[in-house]
Amino acid sequence: MTKARVTPRLLAVIGVLVVVVSTVVGTVLLETFDDIVRDTVESISLQERQFSRLWQTHTQSDNDAATSELFEAFIAQGVMPGSAGDVFLRDRLDFYARNSAVRMTLATGQDDIPQFVRTRLDQASELLRRGDIVGARDKFRTLTNEQRLLSQKELNESRESVERLESQFARYQERSRIVRYLQLSFNLLGFAIVSLKDIVT
Repeated sequence: MTKARVTPRLLAVIGVLVVVVSTVVGTVLLETFDDIVRDTVESISLQERQFSRLWQTHTQSDNDAATSELFEAFIAQGVMPGSAGDVFLRDRLDFYARNSAVRMTLATGQDDIPQFVRTRLDQASELLRRGDIVGARDKFRTLTNEQRLLSQKELNESRESVERLESQFARYQERSRIVRYLQLSFNLLGFAIVSLKDIVT
């Protein structure tokens, strides 16, 4: 029976195949992972800008709410007595209270103010014009607090999305490092197999 013999030519072919296959497979995997990493970085940047915009609007709403409370206190203390002063203070109270509710609504991620929000804002403003400061304040505050809960939910979801994307980014970076290591290792193995042809007789 004739024994199979490993010839120098066979070793060279095997070595070259190992190098070629590892290079092709490694390159395809690395390009795929690099595309995923690049897309993930863009998504992270987009989500971070979204979170920053929502948080800024949320904060501005809180500032407007604090200012409206200040004007409410001025009215209660009679800081500007007389009808003209009272109208001015109520106008400022209405402006900041409405702004607070509108900003908080926008901080929920909506691009426009829904009609039901506009209706409730107009109802609160009407109470204020009639002199019902407490009733108007309660309507403004209730609406703002409802939108605040939705805004907080949107902020949490945006933050969680960034965390998921950052985890995905780290995962694919690690996979890329492993593929590069394996690609180099198999290339070295292929070259080693090719070099064996010189010592095989």
